[in-house]
Amino acid sequence: MPNDTDVPLSACALGRGSRISLATVYSFMCVVGSVLNLLVIYLVVTFKKLRTASNAFIVNGCVADLLVCAFWMPHEAVVTSTGTFLVIGYQAFKEALLFLGITVSLLSHSLIAVNRYVLITKTPAVYQSLYQKRNTEWMIAGSWLISLGSLLPWITSFRYPPERCRDTEDASFPKGTSVSVLSSRFAAGTLAFTIIGQTWVVVYCYFKIFRRVQTSVKRVSILNFQIVNNLPYSFPRKDKRLGFYVLAVCFIFILTTEPIFWVLVAGLFAPVSVVLWTSTWIVFCTIFVSNPFLYTWKNEEFRKSFRSVMRGDFLRGSTVGVEPITINTISHIFPRQNSHRAFLVVSHVLDLPSNVLFKVGDRRNLTCSMSSCPEKVKFVWRSLEDKPLFAAIKSQDKESVLIFDNVMKDLENSIVCKATCQKETKQATTKIKVYSFPSNPVISGYDRLKLGEENILGCEVSSVYPSEFLKVQWLYEDKVLQTHEEEPERGVHYKFTPSSEDDGKSITCRASLNVDGIPPDEKIKETSVNMTVLSAPHNVKVSGATAVPLGSSLNLTCEAEGKPKPAFTWTALKPDGQSVEMGKHQDLFVHNVSLSDAGTYQCDIRNEFGNQRASVSVVVEAPPMDTLIEASPQSILKEGDSVSIFCKSSGVPVTRVVLSRRVDGEKKELMSSEGAETSVPLFSVKLADSGVFVCEAINEYGRQETTLNLTVEAHLLEVVLTPGEVLLERGSSLVLSCQASGCPQPKFSWKNLSNTPKLRLIETDGFQSQLSVNLVELEDEGTYLCEVTCGSIKKSKQTEVKVFSFPSPVVTNSGPSLVGEIMKLTCTVQEVFPANLFQILWMDGEREMLSGTGSFSSGTTNLTSVYSYHVDTGDQDKRITCKVLLEMHGVPAAQAVKTASTTLSIHYPPRVTRITVSPLTELKEGESMKISCLSDGFPVGRTVLKRVVDGIQTELTASDGLETSFAIPSVELDDSGIYICETSNKYGSHNDSVEITVKAPPRNMTVEIFPSTDVQEGQNITICCRSVSFPPPAVVLSKLDSEKNVYSLDGVFLLINLTPNDTGLYQINVTNYLGYETEIFNINVMEKRVNPPLDWNDFLMPATYLGVATAMLGVVVYVLSARKKGSYDLTKSNPSTV
Repeated sequence: MPNDTDVPLSACALGRGSRISLATVYSFMCVVGSVLNLLVIYLVVTFKKLRTASNAFIVNGCVADLLVCAFWMPHEAVVTSTGTFLVIGYQAFKEALLFLGITVSLLSHSLIAVNRYVLITKTPAVYQSLYQKRNTEWMIAGSWLISLGSLLPWITSFRYPPERCRDTEDASFPKGTSVSVLSSRFAAGTLAFTIIGQTWVVVYCYFKIFRRVQTSVKRVSILNFQIVNNLPYSFPRKDKRLGFYVLAVCFIFILTTEPIFWVLVAGLFAPVSVVLWTSTWIVFCTIFVSNPFLYTWKNEEFRKSFRSVMRGDFLRGSTVGVEPITINTISHIFPRQNSHRAFLVVSHVLDLPSNVLFKVGDRRNLTCSMSSCPEKVKFVWRSLEDKPLFAAIKSQDKESVLIFDNVMKDLENSIVCKATCQKETKQATTKIKVYSFPSNPVISGYDRLKLGEENILGCEVSSVYPSEFLKVQWLYEDKVLQTHEEEPERGVHYKFTPSSEDDGKSITCRASLNVDGIPPDEKIKETSVNMTVLSAPHNVKVSGATAVPLGSSLNLTCEAEGKPKPAFTWTALKPDGQSVEMGKHQDLFVHNVSLSDAGTYQCDIRNEFGNQRASVSVVVEAPPMDTLIEASPQSILKEGDSVSIFCKSSGVPVTRVVLSRRVDGEKKELMSSEGAETSVPLFSVKLADSGVFVCEAINEYGRQETTLNLTVEAHLLEVVLTPGEVLLERGSSLVLSCQASGCPQPKFSWKNLSNTPKLRLIETDGFQSQLSVNLVELEDEGTYLCEVTCGSIKKSKQTEVKVFSFPSPVVTNSGPSLVGEIMKLTCTVQEVFPANLFQILWMDGEREMLSGTGSFSSGTTNLTSVYSYHVDTGDQDKRITCKVLLEMHGVPAAQAVKTASTTLSIHYPPRVTRITVSPLTELKEGESMKISCLSDGFPVGRTVLKRVVDGIQTELTASDGLETSFAIPSVELDDSGIYICETSNKYGSHNDSVEITVKAPPRNMTVEIFPSTDVQEGQNITICCRSVSFPPPAVVLSKLDSEKNVYSLDGVFLLINLTPNDTGLYQINVTNYLGYETEIFNINVMEKRVNPPLDWNDFLMPATYLGVATAMLGVVVYVLSARKKGSYDLTKSNPSTV
C-alpha cells in the first residue's frame, strides 16, 4: 500500500528530453485552452441570444477550465522544464486551484447533461419551472461550494512531495524538485470518486436522450436542442444522425476521464509506472482544452456570433444579438469595396406581423410571406428563445405558415422568419403572446355563511394566463367591496360578516384580464350568487295561557327564528325531577287538564348551529288538595320529649292554612299563616299534651282539613353501675360508670357510704355519669352509691372498692466480705397494706433458704427481713432473691408476688499461682520460649514476672490482672536462671517459680599463651583457654606430632621446663555433648648459647644502609622542591642563546 508521500510523477523519474517534451505539451494546451475558453465566455456575455440556461452551465465549465489551462499548466510547464523549486505555501495554493478547477469542470459536465436531459425528455412546463433564473444560479454556486468543501480536508493535511532524488543529467535541478499534480492519497481518491460519479450522470442522461431521439420523430440538435413535434414533412438523413452527436459527447467524455480514473484507483494500492501515469494524465488534461469546442461546434448561434466578431460586425453595430424586429428594414450589407464604402440595396419586403396574440386551446396560424419575389422563396423558421417552436410548418411558393394545432402557454416565444429569394435573404421577427381566460369565476362559501361571524368567500378564476394581468373585484349591490390586482395563487378571498338582512342578497365576483388585444366580450367575466346566512335559533318566545281550570285544555305555542329551520321539542318537568317528552311540534295541546299537568314546561329549539330553550310554568286552578298534617319526629312520644307539628297543602295553590287542637269537641287555633304551610313546636311534652290536632287549608275555590292524634307515654327507668366490685393497688386509677336507660334526661348523684363523702372528678354525659380517681389512696376504700332521678322516679346502685399497697421490695447487703465471714442481707418493703397478709421468703435460685428467719419491725406498714449468710469462695457472683407474697383474694397473680435480688461479692487474697514454660524448661540456644503466669484472687491485683540470677532479681513484665506472659524468640545462655511469677492484691500475695536452663555448644573460644609462644629453653608457659558453652566442656591440649593429651577442667594448662623438643604445633579441643571447637598454635623453644664479642663488620652494613637511605631521601626532597618552584637546565637550551 503506498503512503501519502508516494507521488505518481516526479522529476527523478523523467529524463531531460521527457521533461522538455512534457513542458511543450503543457504550454501548447495552455495557449489553446485559454483562448478557446475565453472566446466562449466572451461570446455568451456579449450576445443576448446565447444567454440561456445551457450556455450558463457551459460558461461555468469554461471558468473552471481556465483555472487549469491559464494558471496551473504554465506553472507546471516551468517547474517541469527548469526544475524551479516552489515554496510549500505556493505549491499548496497551485495544487488547490488545480483540484478546484477539475472538480467544478466535472460537475459542469453533469449540469449540462441533466439540463439537456430535462429539455428533451420532459415537458416544457417542467423545464421552465426547474430552470428558472434563480434555480440556475443556485446550481452553479452549488458546484463551487461542493468543490470547496471537498478541498478543505486536503488543505489541512497537505505535505510537500519528498526530497528523495536528484536529476542525474542536470545537476542544476534542486533536490526534491517535483512535477506532481497530486500530493496526497486524499486528493487522488477524491478525484477518482468525482470522475466516476460524473461519468454515471453523463452516461445516464445522454443515453436517455439518445433513446428518446431514436424512438420518436424529432429533429434534435446537440447544441441548442430544438425539438419540432409532428413534422409535416420528412427531414434529411443527416438530421436523423443528430442523435448520434449526443453519443459523441458521451464517448469523448469517457475516453478522456476513464483511463485516469483506473490509474488513480490502482495508485492507491500499488505504485504506477511513470509512462502509464503521464500518458493518462495528458489525455485527461485534453478535456479542459476541448470543452469549449465540444459544446459549441454544432451550435449555429455560436457560429454566427463568432463570424460576426471575426468580421467586426459586432463592433460596427451589426444585427447579431439585436431584436429581429429592428432588422426588417435592412436587406443586406455587401462586402466592402476598395473605396471602403458600403451600399444599402432596397430589396423585397417580408410580411410578418410583429406581435400576435393567441388564445390557449385555439388552432392558429402564423403566416410569413414575400409576395414580391418572382420565384419560389425558401423559408426558415427559428426560435430566438431557448425553447422549441411547438408548431408544424407548411410552406408554399411565396409564403410559409406556422400551424399551431393547440395553443399552449409554453408557446410564447420570439420567432424569426428567414426568407431567401434568389440570392437575397430577409428575416423578420414576431413576438407571440398567449392568453387564457376560459371560464367565469367560481364563488365558494356563499351558501353557508354564519350569522355574526367572520366568513371567507372565495373566488377562483382557473386557467388564467398571464395571471399577473388579472384583476378581481367583489361587488355587493353594485358597490365595489374589494379589488385584488396581485397575481392570485389560490384564488381571491373576501372576509365578510353577514347580518340577517344579507340572507338572500346577491354578491358578485368580477374578473378582468387586462391584456392588449383581447376581444372586449372576453375581457371581463363575472359570477353572481345569492347568499345564504345560517344562524342558530334566536328570538325565542312562548305564548298561551299558563293558568287553566281543572279539567279544561292547555294550549302553548313556541316561536323562534333560525336557519336552517329549527326543530321544536316540548318537555314537561315533573316534581320528582324527571322529564317527560310531550311532542316534537311547535304547538303543545293537552286535553282535560289534571293536577298532575301543573308544573314547568320547556320548549327546546335546535338546528345544526346551536340550540335555545324557553320555559313556562303552568298552574291548574282547583280547591285545596293533598292537605297533610304530621308530627316530627313521631306522633307517639315519651314524657319530656319535644315535637313539631307541621301543616301544609301541596296539591294546588292555597291562600291560608290554620293549625288547631280539638278540645272537648271544639277547635282551638294554635297557629295560622298566609301560604301553603305552617307549624307549631311543643317542648318537653307531658301526658296532658295528648289529643287531636287539625290542619285546614283554604283558597278561593274551597277548603280541606286533616287530623293528627298525638300520644304522650311515661318513661321506664333502668340503672346499671359498673364495675360491681373493685380491687385496686394504691396509686392506680379508678373509674366507676353509672348508666341510665328509659329516661331522656336523667339526673345523677354519687355518695361514699363508708367514709365522709370525698368524691373526686365526676363527669356526666347524657345517659352516663363517671366517677374518676386518678391516684387511689387508702382512704378511697369503701362503698359507692349512684342515684338517678327521672321526673318523680328515683333508682340507685352501689359497688364495693377495696385498696391494697404493695411496693417493690429492696435488698441491701453489708458490702464485700472475705471468705469465711458472715454477710448480712436486708429485704425491705415500704408502706404495705394490709400488713397481716404479707410473707417474705429468701431464695437461692429455686431453693428456699430456711436457715434464716425474718422479723417484722419498723412500724405497722413497713416490712423488714434480715438474712445472715456464711460466705465461701464458691459463693462468688451467686444471686440471692427476696420473694414477697401477698395472700389477698382477688389480687391478680402477677401483682401478688414481687421479688428483689442481689449478687454476692466475695473477696480473697491471690492463690493457686502457677508459672508455665513452653515448650520446655531446658532449651538449646536459639530456640523460642514463652513463659505464662496465671493466678486466682479477688479483687484482681497485679501480676509480675521476674528472673533471678546470682541473687539479683530482674523484672521482665507486669500487668494489672491475674495473668501475664513473656516470650523470647531466640534464647541465649544469659537467659538461664530462676523465673518467679508473683500475684498480689490488697489482701495478700502468692508466687510460683521455675528454673530454666539454656544449653549451647562451645563457641567464641580464645587461647592466651603467657609469656609468649617463643621462649628459651628451660622456661615455663601458661596456656589459658576460654569459651562460651553449657554444660561446661572438656578441654584437651595435644601436640600434633605426639599422641599425648592433657585434660583440664578449667581450661588452664602449665608447661614446665620446656626443651627444644617441645617445639611444634599444638591443638586445643573444647568439647561438650552439643559440639566442639578447636584452635592450633605454634610454640617455639630456643636453645641456649653464648654470645661472641661485636666486630667492625657488625657496624659496616648498618652504616651502608643508612647512607643509601639518606641519599635517596635527599633526591626525593629535591625533586619535590623543583616541581613546586620550577627549574631549567642550561645544558638543554639553545646554544646560540647561551
